[in-house]
Amino acid sequence: MEGGSGNAFPYIAPRTMMRKQVRGILETIKKEEFRGFNILIGGLFLILPFFQILSLGFLAKKLENLIELNMKPPKWDANWKELLEKGLYALVLIVIYFFLPVILMMLSGFFTTVLSKGQIFSLFFLRGQLISMVMTFIFLIALFLFPFAFAEAVAGKDFRKGLDVKAILAKIFLVPVAYFKTFGVILGIYMFSLVVIFLLFNSIAAYLLSGFILFFDSLFSIHLISKIYPRSEVPVQKVF
Repeated sequence: MEGGSGNAFPYIAPRTMMRKQVRGILETIKKEEFRGFNILIGGLFLILPFFQILSLGFLAKKLENLIELNMKPPKWDANWKELLEKGLYALVLIVIYFFLPVILMMLSGFFTTVLSKGQIFSLFFLRGQLISMVMTFIFLIALFLFPFAFAEAVAGKDFRKGLDVKAILAKIFLVPVAYFKTFGVILGIYMFSLVVIFLLFNSIAAYLLSGFILFFDSLFSIHLISKIYPRSEVPVQKVF
């Protein structure tokens, strides 16, 4: 008790709780993923064409298990067909959410470089900048919705569940503070990893290491998402 307030439970600062959760997730990944060579296999698959789908399928299966409170880690050789199917669903979901921002990014580059001919005061350059602003806004919205969109698709065992924006927002509003904090942590992890990959390594090393780093980031993010995802049968765990 602090200050004689009569509170029977000790106060735990949000940052302390966050550090505790992070340490717990890292310990779990170390125990289950490193010893099971899942980081090695998943990272290798993530940089190989076609095999990337299997990596996505493994991540989807892992999140499904965590949401269902099934602590048994998925195995690569248990059901290749299931991993392939879940990976394809995950890929379709990623394409749907980020197709428009990618197209707008390419269109913005075409306007600002090709059509403007390098003239920053031209009308084409201005249009390219406006398209870039719209692209950034749409990209941030897609990025913000995607964690629970992925969870919804996995929990419902149907990628179309991940397109139900109304249901996704409803789940987010059930845990708004935890979701914003989790989203911020996930965004920070990926941004830090991308900086490390592209600024500290040459092109070959960056390509080879990117799969392992991003697969680890994805596993870590999945654990965080599963902690706050509102289940219909099981109370949501307090993360932060």
